[in-house]
Amino acid sequence: MVKKILPAVGYWLLFFAALLLFVVRGIDQEWVMESVVGAVGEKTGFVLSMKSMSLSLPFSATMNDVSLGDKDGRTKIRADSVEISPVYWRLLMLRATVAVTVRVDGGWTTVEVSRGMFPARALVSLESRKFQVNKAVLALDGAAFPIEAELDATAGVSAPLKGGGPGGEAVFYINKIKLSPGSSVSTMLSGVVPTSAKCRAEVKDGNLATKECSAESTMGKLDLRLTSKLMPDASASPIGGSLVIMPAEKAAAMLDVLYGKFRKPDGAYYLPIGGTFGNPRIGV
Repeated sequence: MVKKILPAVGYWLLFFAALLLFVVRGIDQEWVMESVVGAVGEKTGFVLSMKSMSLSLPFSATMNDVSLGDKDGRTKIRADSVEISPVYWRLLMLRATVAVTVRVDGGWTTVEVSRGMFPARALVSLESRKFQVNKAVLALDGAAFPIEAELDATAGVSAPLKGGGPGGEAVFYINKIKLSPGSSVSTMLSGVVPTSAKCRAEVKDGNLATKECSAESTMGKLDLRLTSKLMPDASASPIGGSLVIMPAEKAAAMLDVLYGKFRKPDGAYYLPIGGTFGNPRIGV
């Protein structure tokens, strides 16, 4: 019986593969590219452009030399390529998953978006290696991105589709930090910007809190202690906590003049944080 079934299964698989090849080859890739560009503009108001798009089996697409920005050019991001593909092995875990990989100058970031069936949950994971943020973000609100940095990160967040808030954990390592040449803030902040930073954050039932978020600069050791109740519009999420500065000896006098009222008995300066992610306030 098995010997009869296996050839039949093989024939059907061969037929299905041939059908997929016919479908992909029969698609006008220029039409697909124009449709994607039009849909992004219609839904977001941003202008998407790309040099080329290639479609491949099984149902994957790669956009090359990609840029995205607003119509007046005040904000612009770019990528060498953007790859979109299903993650088939996740179906074994009853999770329909799509992966998006963005590549810039040898670095990459992959975001996987899943929908779990039992239980019904939305899941988002991120992995990044040697991703040069300043090479991806060319302009932000009309100005060149002021910081050069390399990002290594892992993150995973999930949320029930009905009721309850999101939960998960993220760890970010930001390396090779420096101010971009010609930045308007280079001289003012040259001694403040750290060369590297590490941050671990947890989300539980929609509440975010940093657990270890520190960096060191010539100013001293910086420790970000932040909490937030996440809102559907992330930029509107209220934030609280403090930026703790344990000053280096040569910076103590300057910090005492600027932030003396925030100094605690342990010698550190606790600058209060308020506002929202979209409009943060520090030391006010």
